[in-house]
Formats: sequence, structure tokens, C-alpha cells
Amino acid sequence: MKGEGYTPEQDREVKELPNNVEEVFPGGYRLTKGATILDVPETWVIDTGEGLLVIDPGGELPIESADEAKSLKPFAAALTNSMRSHKIDGLRALEKQLGKKVTAILLTHGDADHTNNLENVADADVPIFVDRHEWWSTLSPEKQFAAGAMNYKKSELTSHDAGGLGGRDKGWQKIASHLNNPRGGADAHGNKQRLAQRFRDFPESFPLANGSLEVVALPGHAPGEHGFYIPEQRLCIGGDLISTSKKGMAGRFNLFLPEANVYQAIATARRLQEMDIAKYYPAHGEPIIGREVFREHCQRLIDDADRLVMHILEQAEQYPHADVHELVKHVFTPEFDLPGLSIESKKTWVFSALRNKSDDSHVAAN
Repeated sequence: MKGEGYTPEQDREVKELPNNVEEVFPGGYRLTKGATILDVPETWVIDTGEGLLVIDPGGELPIESADEAKSLKPFAAALTNSMRSHKIDGLRALEKQLGKKVTAILLTHGDADHTNNLENVADADVPIFVDRHEWWSTLSPEKQFAAGAMNYKKSELTSHDAGGLGGRDKGWQKIASHLNNPRGGADAHGNKQRLAQRFRDFPESFPLANGSLEVVALPGHAPGEHGFYIPEQRLCIGGDLISTSKKGMAGRFNLFLPEANVYQAIATARRLQEMDIAKYYPAHGEPIIGREVFREHCQRLIDDADRLVMHILEQAEQYPHADVHELVKHVFTPEFDLPGLSIESKKTWVFSALRNKSDDSHVAAN
């Protein structure tokens, strides 16, 4: 999404670089050009002058069910694994060319497609910076199996404890612990657990040769999602909350897992509007170029979310005994649907709006 002020030179490769590496902004490199064709998240490398910061090392697509195992998903996963290898090769070649090593890994959040390269991109002593809310996600990408398991009654969702939120989280962990990760390989669950010894809390910023990389909280898609802002270049690297790659998803916040929070998403977008951001790089999709273009895009997302939440609450009042599955049928009429919006994402929108109806968490997020 390229608005006023954009010139083709902004995307050019400014120096001869290894294959699958391009310098998108001064000191900022993107690995595996074009990987979003399979919706693989971007991986960024930031040159601090002293070393390299890697943002979201990425990983392959998880196969989440027996049905997916029988579909074309394994083929897509195999292609994604190839891209994953290209990312690793590109990073190693970039280290050699620049004469610098990876000094830290930064995770926008803990989803499997952002973290499954952790053990492959850095030596064992390299710290991993990730919000504490994302520790379990980072260690247990299998938790995504629970995304389709929401079958809570509306009475549970609107109560203060939402049917026991603490117990619900423990339940997901129990489910995940009994599921085998069909991906296997170097990213097996046992190996991932050992990464916790390297986890660190985010500082306020990381020093760069010419400025700083500021850490910005971006909750909504995931409770501990963060982005990284370089004020000197007026650019921000985000996670999954704002996505521009999936058909039909650019006009709506990316909320598709049970821990998503639409009220936090709205507060995050408002906070981003107030920042001086002329270039926004989402984890999935094309960059949004132009300060006003980005502000307007955020406003469209906010307006859509406000409208959808009000509609969900109205339908919940009209059908007081409906569970999440039933409410989805009443909520997502053609007027409120979007092409490409999965049934899991629809359930999450309903769940988030109802779960937080009597909760103060969205107030705190502002």
C-alpha cells in the first residue's frame, strides 16, 4: 500500500547483497524476498553498528489437523520450509559480508510462524527478547490447535471470570501437552523449552549506530505483541495485528486466536495514529507508505471494529442463549463479512467482544 511520497528508489537494493536479502531501509534488511506468497511472516535484520538484531526468525506452516495432513497443506509447508532454509542461508551470508554476528533476537509475538527458526539463527548464548505474555506461545506453538476449540456459552463469556479464564488457559496447556507436534525436526517441543533460559524482557529501546530502535507494545492480535520503531527514519516494524497480505483482511484487524482482544486492538491503532509513522512494515504483506495513508488505514480498522463489536453485542442481546458457534451465524451476515475471513477468526471476534463486555482490560489498554 504505497501512498504519496513513495518512489521506486525506496525499494531498491542499495548494494550488492546475498541472494534472498535486500536492504529495504538504511541498516534494515529483509530476508527471503516474496515469501509472503505463502503468508510466511517477514524476517528483519537490523544493523546496530556493533552487531545484528533479528526480528521474527520465522518458520514453517504448522499442520494442525488430520484433515490438513491429507490436504495440500504439507506441500505448502514443504515450500515454506524451503523458504525457511533460504532465510538461514541469507542470514549467514549477510553476517559474513557485514563482518558482524547476531547479538539478539526480537520477537513481535510467539506464534509458531514467527518463532520456529529460533534454534537455527543464532548461537546458544544469544538472548531472545519476548514479552512474558508470549512465553508459552513461543515454547508451545501447538497451542494453535486450540484455536478451533471455542465452544463457550455466552453466559460464561460475559461473566467476570469468563468461565474461569485461568482454568481456560490451563486447559489449553493440557490440550497442547497431549498433542504431538507433526512438524518434528529441530523445532520439537522439548528443544523449544530449553530456549526459555535465553528469554529476556524487552528494554525500552536498542541503540543503533544512528539513533535507536524503540520497543512499542501492540496488543490486540496477541496480548504480548510488540513492534519496533525507528523515530529517525519515521518507520515501524509491526507484528500481525495490522496485516495487508490476506485477501479481504486488510480492512479488518487480524484477530484469529482465542487470546485476541478487540478492545486492545482499537487502543493500539489509536496509539499508532498518534505516532509519526511514515512507513509501516507489517509481518504479513506490503508496507504502508505515507503518514496520512497509515493514519487513515488505522482509522478504517478502528471504524470497522467499532461497528462489528456493536453488531455482536446487539445479536448477543437478541439471542441470549446462543453459544459462540450459533452467534457467528447471526453476526456475520453479508454486510458484516469479509472475503477470506475464516470461521476461527469469526468465532474469535465474537468471543473477544463478549468476553470483554464487562471487563476493564480494554479501559486499561487505553
